[in-house]
Order: sequence, then structure tokens, then C-alpha cells
Amino acid sequence: MELPLTLLKPDVAGGANTSTWNAFQRHYNDGKPLAFAWRPGAFQDAWWAWREGDTINPAYSGPRAYMSATLGFRLFEGYDQ
Repeated sequence: MELPLTLLKPDVAGGANTSTWNAFQRHYNDGKPLAFAWRPGAFQDAWWAWREGDTINPAYSGPRAYMSATLGFRLFEGYDQ
């Protein structure tokens, strides 16, 4: 699964005050597992995910100095009881 992230403000994904993003990026780039939930308030699904493919490398992409990055995931859904 690929998740494109677009219109990221540089202060979120590339500025000096991005310690949360930098910690996430290191964790993701090291291939460590993480929990992934898309709109958890609307959908009841969540998955364990691992990096699949390239590392995150945000780049400037278009007008107004926004950044973008793509996250590639391998998902594990688990099972229902």
C-alpha cells in the first residue's frame, strides 16, 4: 500500500522544529513496525504496518513551498475473534 502525503508545510516535515516528524521518519526509515489507522473516528480498522520500499525523503513539490512524501506500507490485518 502506498500513502502519498502532499501539501505538507515545511515546518512539519522539513523545518528546524520538527522533532516529532523527525522521530517518526527515523522510526519508519529503520523499518520498525507502527500502528496505522485511517480516520479512526469514521472507520474501525487499524493495522500493524512496516515500511515497504523507499525511505521517507520529503521534497519540495509545487507552489507555496509545500512538501510531499510517499510512505510505502506492508500491512498486517490480524484476525477477528
